[in-house]
Amino acid sequence: MRTYMYSYPHKSTYGDINVNLFDYLHPMDSLDIYVHLPFCKWRCGYCNLFLVTRQDELIDSYLDAIERQILQFNLSPNKINSITIGGGTPLVLSANQLERLLKMLPGVSYAPICIEASPLDTTSEKLAVLKAFKVQRVSLGVQSFLDEELKTLKRAHPTESVHKALDLLCDFPVINIDLIYGIPDQTEKSLLYSLEQAVYHAPKEIFIYPLYTRKGTALEDMQESEEGQKQRMWYTCFDFLTNKGYTAHSMRFFSRQSPNTASCGFEKTIALGCGGRSYLEKLHFCYPYSVNEVESLTTIMQFIDTKDYSLITHGILLNDDELKRRYIIKNLLRTTGIDIEEYRQVFGTDLFSEFPKFDKLLSDEMISLKHCHSQRKVISLTPAGLAAADEIGPLFISPKLAPLMCL
Repeated sequence: MRTYMYSYPHKSTYGDINVNLFDYLHPMDSLDIYVHLPFCKWRCGYCNLFLVTRQDELIDSYLDAIERQILQFNLSPNKINSITIGGGTPLVLSANQLERLLKMLPGVSYAPICIEASPLDTTSEKLAVLKAFKVQRVSLGVQSFLDEELKTLKRAHPTESVHKALDLLCDFPVINIDLIYGIPDQTEKSLLYSLEQAVYHAPKEIFIYPLYTRKGTALEDMQESEEGQKQRMWYTCFDFLTNKGYTAHSMRFFSRQSPNTASCGFEKTIALGCGGRSYLEKLHFCYPYSVNEVESLTTIMQFIDTKDYSLITHGILLNDDELKRRYIIKNLLRTTGIDIEEYRQVFGTDLFSEFPKFDKLLSDEMISLKHCHSQRKVISLTPAGLAAADEIGPLFISPKLAPLMCL
């Protein structure tokens, strides 16, 4: 069983801690905000997200709690870089609830806003609210444009609803479409059909995800496609999308827009609600995470009943070695790569001397050394490295945390 590394360290490394948020969060900090809405009408077969189904009566109380959390955190509105609203299914909220949520968020008048959507919950009424708040990016969970593949994934929507939702979304500045490859009985022909249908709607972004079966999901016992088959399907996606004018910015992310070239690993993110993770340099924290709905519901009720949101009891404090590894993993897995001189300036050490694994990756042509626009040397993944990114990222997990990480 394998999953992918979208951050480091994984939440499975978190444990009991006892710290005060305001020792790490300061009034003038520049922040990204992530809002987690753990509500869905159903759970898809592959889903291992923190959420509950058929609990709509809790949404208003949950929004009350987020409002109290925002007030306690005292977030400076003019220091918000971006706002991302995920879940769960954010558009399971009513139009009035969406409006209430957006009104309470600091920085909403100017910070770019991104939101996740599902086809059956994408309605004209709800999209009117998003447009009123100038939401810039909507990410639609499509996964496949074939009904049989959607049934295998235990998705509730038919492909007809996907086309309808994409037509409604066409005038948003940025639309992203999520697709899955490696579905049982999926062929190169059926994968290309979904890619063609996606490109027909001209989204600026497309994310492609390999199907990994996770513990606690409805597809847990399903036989996965073997890794070689998944890699061949990735190359099918890569070749098709690059020929259609998309650029790979990571193993999964293809875009018609210029990439963000800023280094990552030290950004500060505050998660509102429960289910999302906060990153404040050395301090990473979240509410205890579970795929089990009974446990998730218990955590949601505890969040709603919390009096002081600044008391952090579940997370991890990173030492200098873990900060280096986070910087390496997060930057290496993007095509912008690792600026070798920047690494030396930030950490005071030589990257290749500290991590000889880079020599092997270089000889195996998984990475290349190139000059960026500033003529500084950058390590970046080759196409072969991008295809193998899920194996390359874990090479840099520390020996201390490796036994704890669910990969």
